[in-house]
Amino acid sequence: MLRRVASGGKLDFQLIGANIDVALVVTSCTAEFNPSRLHRYLALARDSGIEAMLVLTKADLAEDVAVYRDQALGLAPNIVVETVNALNAESVRAVGRHMRAGATFALLGSSGVGKSTLLNTLADRRLQATGEVREDDGKGRHTTTGRFLHRLPGGALVLDGPGVRELGVADVEEGLDRLFEDIEALAERCRFRDCAHDTEPGCAVQAAVLAGDVDESRLASYRKLSVEQRRLGAELAGQRHRGRKSERLARRERRGDGRGG
Repeated sequence: MLRRVASGGKLDFQLIGANIDVALVVTSCTAEFNPSRLHRYLALARDSGIEAMLVLTKADLAEDVAVYRDQALGLAPNIVVETVNALNAESVRAVGRHMRAGATFALLGSSGVGKSTLLNTLADRRLQATGEVREDDGKGRHTTTGRFLHRLPGGALVLDGPGVRELGVADVEEGLDRLFEDIEALAERCRFRDCAHDTEPGCAVQAAVLAGDVDESRLASYRKLSVEQRRLGAELAGQRHRGRKSERLARRERRGDGRGG
């Protein structure tokens, strides 16, 4: 089951989909490309035990596609990355080769990155409406307003839904451990068990950054997501505790009403 933290004041979860085999995390070779946000998608997938691959669209608009591809490859060990022009059927075949018959794939990404265009090209027909994006920041409006499951000619199933504007992470500790397993392994060699991997002496993680073995931006994402996971995790635990307490009080009141009758 793939889920995310729902937007709004109350900490709650929103189901993205169930029985998903592969998450196709879609971004574009434009200003929309955001490594920190991509780490969030990958953490959600890893926590659910779902395979994930990155699809970089709008490769035809980039002056140097390799810049985006190199950044994407550095997001996680052994991550599969495909760069495409979603309007070009020949280009999209690189993604189609991964889409095995009988498997379910979920398209994840922000509005305007080309998820629906990619889907239409993979299907060789118009399945979803597409829209324009703003030139200044590469962001688009929601053109897909519900979740739809489509079958491609080769037998793969594709779940498409609205673009995600906010993507909080909570209750995905295992996913973060899997995504950043290289940093977690290094952390075991730090001098202090509570090392924040910042300025502490004897930090094995910082030593790896200085040696060029760990990208500094990857460490920044790890630290940011770990802090957010702990904060929202504590909030979620408190919310669940209050909920259980309310349920116990309600049961006591019902039992009291029964005796009084």
